[in-house]
Amino acid sequence: MSGTGQQGPSMRLCLVTGASGLHKKEAIARLKGFLSGLTIQGRDVKVGVAEVEEELAAICPAEDYQADDSRDPLVSIIGQIPSNRIRELWPKAFRQALQKAACGAPDLAILVACLCYYRDQTYEFYCPVDFGALRSKDVPTFHSVLTLFDDIYDVYQRLSQPAHVFDIGRLVQYEATDQHASRSERYRTALGIVIQSLIRILEWRENEIHAAEALAATLDVPARALATKHPTETAVRLILGEASPEFAMWHTFPIYLSHPISLPRKKLAETGSWPSFVNEYSEFVASLRADSDGDWHLAPVMPTSIDEYRIATDARRLLPALTPRWPLPQNDGGSEGGLLYSAATAERYDANVEPRLGEQFDPPLDRAGGRARMPGKHERTTGMLMGDSEVSGMLKTLQSVITLQMANRDHLLVRQCPGLLLYRPTYDEEPRFTSGVLAEIRDHHLLRKFDRNQRQAGRPMVVIHSCSDLKRIFAPDTKFTRTAARNICGWAEEYLRSHEHAPGELPPEVLSVAFSAPGDPAEHLPAIHRELFLATAGSIGRAEAAPVGSSATEQLRAFLLEERVVQLCSRRPSEGWSWRYLHVDTEGQEAFSESSATEPALILVLVVADLESSDAQRVTAARLARQHFARCAAHAPEACEQAG
Repeated sequence: MSGTGQQGPSMRLCLVTGASGLHKKEAIARLKGFLSGLTIQGRDVKVGVAEVEEELAAICPAEDYQADDSRDPLVSIIGQIPSNRIRELWPKAFRQALQKAACGAPDLAILVACLCYYRDQTYEFYCPVDFGALRSKDVPTFHSVLTLFDDIYDVYQRLSQPAHVFDIGRLVQYEATDQHASRSERYRTALGIVIQSLIRILEWRENEIHAAEALAATLDVPARALATKHPTETAVRLILGEASPEFAMWHTFPIYLSHPISLPRKKLAETGSWPSFVNEYSEFVASLRADSDGDWHLAPVMPTSIDEYRIATDARRLLPALTPRWPLPQNDGGSEGGLLYSAATAERYDANVEPRLGEQFDPPLDRAGGRARMPGKHERTTGMLMGDSEVSGMLKTLQSVITLQMANRDHLLVRQCPGLLLYRPTYDEEPRFTSGVLAEIRDHHLLRKFDRNQRQAGRPMVVIHSCSDLKRIFAPDTKFTRTAARNICGWAEEYLRSHEHAPGELPPEVLSVAFSAPGDPAEHLPAIHRELFLATAGSIGRAEAAPVGSSATEQLRAFLLEERVVQLCSRRPSEGWSWRYLHVDTEGQEAFSESSATEPALILVLVVADLESSDAQRVTAARLARQHFARCAAHAPEACEQAG
């Protein structure tokens, strides 16, 4: 990697947080390994790391808790000692960890901490942090806060092992005391413990993220949250933030990647394998992060790095099993390009990990560790599992909590990323923008409207469509097309009146009848569809290539093209939202260039002829997206000052 190598401060202090059960030590080791491979001012970067919880365990007096050889000491300390006492010890543990991390004058000191503790004796969450200690004059200024998190199934797999806080064997032994209960009753009790623990883990994660956001706001530093199933480089870029150039990594621009998830998962359920879209999307993301554009490098944040809404179903009830998770990028063990993540029971997330996660819903039923040994979701038929309806109801409770947190988490990531990229948002059997995608667009717009921080670079957006998706969405018999046609007719008639052009002046093949005839404009839908809606190189290319102002026909086409895409996004943008459209119909080429523009448009809409099967066009789409985000970032006043 190469960058500007600018002079930076003697040491940057970063806080990495995360609830228990993440394999934080492994993730931090990978972060440190990646950072140590960078350079600053022509030499290797020096990194210091220390963990607050390690210091807390070291300074806690033995008389404060009852040691248990069968449990991790930290689990016993936090699980037994009241929160007030832990808060008394925390400032000392923090200062000792800070001293260790800063020892040897590193270029980057990483302080690792959990901001939310769980005391299992009282079932309470609390924040142990002394905010005053972090803001003390003798504490170096913090540079950033990064919160790591992972799928609840992976976290539970770690925390349900012996000696951990949700040790399933210990909890079953404690709660399932009636040895005369039937097998169904014991299974109901054991499954209830599992679901309760999974919900507790969800709450723990949410509390941790909120505490990190509050702490970052108090320290006036950026707060980022990232799933560990991201490349290590992404985490490094988020930690360094605006300091990335000092570490020879160019400037970093985080973007949130929105893409279809429900339909590919539906295809998986129907066919037993993921559709080709999944590989296509993965290849696009790889191209997106493969290179820099000028002084800027994208850091894609992917919602499918957390995949929890995958409880199996037989179309009537939820089943105690998991469907396969969304495929992950290749994990090469933590070297450059590898993931932060490490599996609970294996080095990599592969076919051997999934069955172990699925066993969570088949917990031990008694002290001897016996299980129900339920048949797999493809082997069972309705009625084979004792208490099918009751089990399904318990799983629905878990699923509802997952649904709420999924929405909250995705909007948190949208808020933390200045860029938004929508990849084939209308890829669907009933092509449309889903309510979730529309909510992300709306949230992104509102953040832009109220965010006065120039570092957000105007919150640019890229929408990437395949021609095949647009052909389906603008099929003549769809409700969407009829509504769009009606709106476009109204705008076109208003345009003609304001410019005093009679319909007769327009050539018959350019919608003259459609826009001048009275009555229902939907009657003229075939002409509108033929001339404007079909996403072919001819129609879109001609409209974009026409210089606005050269003739009434060309003005009308340019106007209608903009309105068509605005309607596609299902909302009329407010003032200040500038749109730019490109049609990519040949390998490596686009319809026209924006290089002469003094300011970039805020939103770029790419219509690509063949995203599905053309590697070259996916690479081109990724390159154009990088260029767009880089232009917007470079035009932000603060970004321009840094780049200069």
